Amino acid sequence: MSQVKYKFQNLYREGELGFNLSPLRFDLRTAAILLGAKAKTVWIPLKNIFQSKGRFFQSIKLLLGKKQVVFCGSFGTSPLLTEMFCERHSIDFSLFEQYGFYCNDPNPSLDNYRGYLRRDGLFLADLYDRSEINVDFFLSVAHLLGREYFIEKIRSAGLGIFVNGYSSGSNINVYTTPFYSQHVFIDFGSIVGTGNYPRLADLKYFKKNFVKIRLGNNLDELLALARAGTLEKHFEQEWELKYPQILQAMTKPR
Repeated sequence: MSQVKYKFQNLYREGELGFNLSPLRFDLRTAAILLGAKAKTVWIPLKNIFQSKGRFFQSIKLLLGKKQVVFCGSFGTSPLLTEMFCERHSIDFSLFEQYGFYCNDPNPSLDNYRGYLRRDGLFLADLYDRSEINVDFFLSVAHLLGREYFIEKIRSAGLGIFVNGYSSGSNINVYTTPFYSQHVFIDFGSIVGTGNYPRLADLKYFKKNFVKIRLGNNLDELLALARAGTLEKHFEQEWELKYPQILQAMTKPR
């Protein structure tokens, strides 16, 4: 099978995002399209409720309830996500038959996740050292593991949190709408690159309260920690920096 080379670039220019430009003039057709798009943002909460697939009351609470930490997107490693990344990078998914998927653990907890993080880091480092996976694959999966580490840390800290994963089967959109603004959003950046990207633009455009979390893309550092079974150290450093910010945002009046 030929190796396909993927190149990623930011959809938005580097630097601080801003949306305070003077009003632009559009022709009637363009103005109507933009008005229709804006109107759709009002209906997104209803769409979320009807498509919540067994999370009806959670979706209502998310819309009308008190402040929580919120994240919707990919996190951790699941068979579905891992297979998707394998396909993207032309990697044999059967390599992961012995991989420990935390999503299948019957008793999820931070302590249990620490064990998975150690074993999965060793597993990924071994695949990389045997040239079975490439740099982009390793960094992307390490990023996903870091996201789940943060989510488990927030849960263990006793903060209210709403998480909707990519592989959950329910598409809950809390970003491209002015609703849900009472919550604190956590932003991990992009899995495939750095800098500005769509979710960050949505958070800023709709003036959501969010905390930036950067999980790093230094291959040498992450690989050395993964080989030693201490990948947690890297994520814990970021947690110690960002947890006070999350806590402050949760206690700050809106």
